Amino acid sequence: MSAPTPAPGDESPREGYYPDPSIPGYVRYWNGGAWVPGTSRPAPQREEPAVVEETGPVFLDEEGYEDGRPEPAIAWQADASHQSGFAGDRVSWGGPEAPERPAPEDATPPAPRVSGLVQSPQARPAIEDGTVEPDPAEGTLTLRTRPANPVPQARPAPVTPWKPPAPDPFQGLVAARTEGRPAPLGKRFVARLIDTVVLGALTAAAAVPLAGRAVDHIDGKIDAARQTGETVTVWLLDSTTAALGGALLGVFLVLGVLLDALPTAKWGRTLGKKLCGIDVRDIESHETPGFGAALRRWLVYGVLGVLVVGVADVLWCLVDRPWRQCWHDKAARTFVAG
Repeated sequence: MSAPTPAPGDESPREGYYPDPSIPGYVRYWNGGAWVPGTSRPAPQREEPAVVEETGPVFLDEEGYEDGRPEPAIAWQADASHQSGFAGDRVSWGGPEAPERPAPEDATPPAPRVSGLVQSPQARPAIEDGTVEPDPAEGTLTLRTRPANPVPQARPAPVTPWKPPAPDPFQGLVAARTEGRPAPLGKRFVARLIDTVVLGALTAAAAVPLAGRAVDHIDGKIDAARQTGETVTVWLLDSTTAALGGALLGVFLVLGVLLDALPTAKWGRTLGKKLCGIDVRDIESHETPGFGAALRRWLVYGVLGVLVVGVADVLWCLVDRPWRQCWHDKAARTFVAG
C-alpha cells in the first residue's frame, strides 16, 4: 500500500489517521513508517461535531447517576500508576502512548477476546485534509486483546538416543540350554552300547551264510593248489571274497539305516536312547532332525567305525564344549540331549 500524503511543509507524513487506501470511506492509523494493521475504522462525518464523552469502568452491581450515565473516571480519582490490565495488559488513562509494533501485512490476526473493561467510542477531531488525528491529552481507554484460545508452548520431551542392538553371542546358547541340555556321558555310553549290540547281532545273523560261502571258496582254491603238486600262492582276497565282503558291508549299512537313521528322523531316538531317556536334536532348532541329517549322522558313524577310526569319533565328546558333540554329530549339526 502507498504511504499517505504528508502535510505541507513535512517531508514525511506524521503519525495519525489517514484515509485507508485499501477501503474507501475508512481511515487507518499511520505510525510514521507503515500502516498499522487492524486500525481501520469508518471516517467520521465532518459536518457533525464530535462529542467527547469520558467514562470510567462500568460495574453491573453499582448504580450511576440518576439519569443512568456512569460516573466519570475523574470522580473516583483513578490512579494511573496502579492501573494494569488482565494478564499483564496495561490500561492507560491519558498521556502519550507508545505506538504499537506493526504486524506483518500478510499476518492473520487471531480472534480477539476483550477482558473485563468496556471502552466507549472516542471521536477524533477532523483536520483539514479529512484525516483524524488522535489527541494525546484526551482521556482514552486503551485495551489490549489476546487470542481466544492461546496455544500453550509444549515443553520438549527428553529424547533417549537410539542405540543399535548389539548381538549377544550367549543369547542363543542360554535359550538352547533352557530347552535342552547335553545328555550325561554315562547315559550316552549305555545307549550306544545297546544299539551296537542290536546292530551287531542282526549283522552277524546276515553274515553267517556270507562267511560260509567265503570259507568254502577259499578251501576250494587251497585243494586245487595241492593237486598241482607245486608250490602255489593262494590269495584269500579275490573277486568272490570281495563281493561277499561288500555284501556284508551293505547289510551292515542298511541295518544301520533301519535301526538308527529312520528312528532318529521319526522320533529323535533309537532303541538304546529311548531306554536311557535321551534323544537327538538339531543344534539350532532343538527339534527332531530331518532324514537327511539323520542319514548323514549314521553314515559318518558307520564308515568311521568300519575304518577303526570310530573310536576317536566316539571319544571326541569327552573334550567337546559346550554340546559334547562327536564327529558324526558335527557332520549332521546335532547333539544328544537328555
